[in-house]
Amino acid sequence: MNYKNHARTISLQYLLISVLYAAGLGVWSGTIYIYMKHIHFTYGQINLFLTVFWITTFFSELPSGIIADTFGRLETVIVSTIIRAIGLLILTVSSANILILLFSAFLTGLGESLYSGAPDSWLVDKMQEMGLESTFGNIYSKTTFFTSITSLISGYIGANWLAHLSLKLPLIVGSMILLAIIPLLLIIITRDGEPKPKKKIRFHKINFKASLKSMYQILKEGLKEIKGNRNILKYLLAFLPITLIVTGPFNQWQLFFPTSGKLINTGNILIGINVMGIIGSYLAKYFLSGSKNKLIVLTILTFLNATTVILSVLFNRNYLSVIFLWLHILFVSSDEVSRYSVLQLLIKSKARSTLISLKNTLEAAMTIIALGINGFLSDRFGIGIAWVVLALVGGLLTLGFYFNIMLTSQKES
Repeated sequence: MNYKNHARTISLQYLLISVLYAAGLGVWSGTIYIYMKHIHFTYGQINLFLTVFWITTFFSELPSGIIADTFGRLETVIVSTIIRAIGLLILTVSSANILILLFSAFLTGLGESLYSGAPDSWLVDKMQEMGLESTFGNIYSKTTFFTSITSLISGYIGANWLAHLSLKLPLIVGSMILLAIIPLLLIIITRDGEPKPKKKIRFHKINFKASLKSMYQILKEGLKEIKGNRNILKYLLAFLPITLIVTGPFNQWQLFFPTSGKLINTGNILIGINVMGIIGSYLAKYFLSGSKNKLIVLTILTFLNATTVILSVLFNRNYLSVIFLWLHILFVSSDEVSRYSVLQLLIKSKARSTLISLKNTLEAAMTIIALGINGFLSDRFGIGIAWVVLALVGGLLTLGFYFNIMLTSQKES
């Protein structure tokens, strides 16, 4: 077998799967919450959708991996596309039915978990068969570039073209694109097959008690590391209130900017958001390398995050309001990369993965709290007031934590 040509074919198949999936999600990403509001769901109910989606994703990640290992990566992707497409389609027949909304959130969250990592694992397995696993990074990087471009284009088409015909249309088209992946997957499975798991995992043999015990041991190990390095705990706590600042703009921007029931360049706003996210992540390395005191960088970024949210609201949904939203996305992206880098530098032991998982769990729990508070304030006082209140509270709490760390560090030195 010509491994070079075969590897090229595999990478192309991986690219097609990833691009089609990105298009199936991107086409409705800029309008789904506008549609929910259009069919008379409240802001609180929309945030409940997000909460159920996240909880489902969180708890189904491990079982999804077991399913993929047992039945095959691409077979799992087929199930994912079907479940997620159904989740989107049933939302289009809803008329403010809260049970349908929650069921849709459950299905889309489950579909997300089943897809997560499955194509990547399939690609690595195939490359390992040919002794070319070292090429994964290069393939993954190129694929990420193309999926980012696909998300931009499909998001623009969905928001600026399809949604003007009907707000349901992006969801329907997205579902059809997801289902269109299935014939491609069947062809790949039939022609090339999948690497067989070295060891079949039987569901009846899964020891949940042992799994819970293992999770407890991991948590215990992480807490032991925190006890020996108190700075980690201080930073973990300091990072939590930032969720209050970003949750509203991240999830509600498409609800905030339309007026009089019409879309105002939603597709253009979405493109700006994605571009600013890319630029912000790129600039983070310069922000960190340009200062010896990383905490000062984090403090400035937090101030800018909160300030740009408030200014976006104060300029009352005009062009300056959009510009400040874009700046907020830029600073948030830089802040995320910077915070992650600072935390990684703080961790000195082998419990690195455990502590990062602990960080993600804490932030996820805080996201649920933030969604609840945001939904309550948005329903009673409006989205703008909710953004401003949470930006002020989140900003002040984070800055308070940072200043406390600075003072403590000075006393210790």
